[in-house]
Amino acid sequence: MADHAATSPIAAFAGVLAGHFDCTHLLWCSGQPASPPESSAITKAGLIAVQVEPGAEAANGPAPSLLRKSIVLVDGAASGERWLESLDRLRGWMDHAPLALVAVPASDWSPDTLADRLRDAGLQVDFTGFAATRGGGPRDRVLAVIANNARPRLEPAPDDFRVVAIMRAYNEADILEQSVRHAAAQGLEVYIIDNWSSDGTYEIAESLRGQGVIGLERYPPDGPLALYDHKRLLQRVEELSISLDADWIIEHDMDELREAPWPTMTMRDAVYHADRSGFNSINHLAINFYPSDTKFSPGDDLTAHFRHYALRGSQGYLTQVKGWKQMGHAVRLVETGGHRALFPNQRIYPYRFLIRHFPLRSAEQAAAKISRRRFAVPRRSRMFGWGRQYDKFDLEDSELFENLCRWAWAELSEFDSTTFYDTYLIERLSGVGYMVMRRKLVSRVPAPLRPPLRKLRHLLRRLI
Repeated sequence: MADHAATSPIAAFAGVLAGHFDCTHLLWCSGQPASPPESSAITKAGLIAVQVEPGAEAANGPAPSLLRKSIVLVDGAASGERWLESLDRLRGWMDHAPLALVAVPASDWSPDTLADRLRDAGLQVDFTGFAATRGGGPRDRVLAVIANNARPRLEPAPDDFRVVAIMRAYNEADILEQSVRHAAAQGLEVYIIDNWSSDGTYEIAESLRGQGVIGLERYPPDGPLALYDHKRLLQRVEELSISLDADWIIEHDMDELREAPWPTMTMRDAVYHADRSGFNSINHLAINFYPSDTKFSPGDDLTAHFRHYALRGSQGYLTQVKGWKQMGHAVRLVETGGHRALFPNQRIYPYRFLIRHFPLRSAEQAAAKISRRRFAVPRRSRMFGWGRQYDKFDLEDSELFENLCRWAWAELSEFDSTTFYDTYLIERLSGVGYMVMRRKLVSRVPAPLRPPLRKLRHLLRRLI
């Protein structure tokens, strides 16, 4: 399970955001002390909690020096209506504090009514949605995320702001055009690296030049390899990213559709906002969508057909730092298997972008992909985690795909765009509450040894 499941999701969310802003304190603005789950989350985040009465006079309020290194958390449920009386004071605090959270009872407020009330008070509301008081409990709070008063406003990117998505492809003819056109609608320009597909992928990509595709190549240039060389492909992305004329680079798989943290904004506009806010990389939350029937045909609408999804997966789906600002130096992708771009002085944007991932789409495509990852990845690479995510599928099962569909239909949630973004506000923006399925071997390793083991694995990936 995710580390925050037994604690307060709201306090854990505050802890994650504090890390992005280099905050050391949490100002607990409430009429009562933090509960044990809330205290646990604050302690896990390494924050110092300072309790402040919601109605405290300015003379007794926190100093600007403290506010600048604090996340403010206003518990409107515990404070009664006193928090409403302190909104003018909170607006003054937001001249200094990087961010504030306001939580109120869902029985009395909706996301829209809370956002309207806070905006009427002159506060910059980034997001509103629902949250649970305790991990696994009902979503009994409406939560608002409030930005610093000086934070840049959300606005369209200028015409000369370029974001290029580098897409790697292998036998993706069934979805390539849809993926490219979705990226183009999000304001992204696409450069495709084709790993010598044999199903017409390259030819389809060629036909899309000037319609979203700005570059196309086959790699390796000297012809296809017998084995799937993930390391070499990532090295090519590293080389290519530094040579492209772009403000930002997105490392993008073909079987993904990307979204901004604000569903009404394009990726390009949201990346521009991250850039203006002083950050140089973006993280994502990857959600896997699975088939619930066998009727998908090439060209079918992915979002309309694949409706069942899981907010759980391996750590790799939770670590997706796959967008970075072009700053004139190379990034490193190989050590992390492409899940995190590494470079000096990295500042990751606080809010995650969303990846809708469609890895298995038809019986034929699923069998080919699983087989390639099982048998065509070099053995040394598999030892360090590459290609292992599909080992759970039994290729000898004649009804493998049908069983996958039955499982998705019976066990997974159906995506509803009218409720998802509000309901899973904390999960999608921070990853708090995402269920991480740990490997048995890793779960038995003492926690203090895990970071050194990860560093060793990263080094060995670079060497193999």
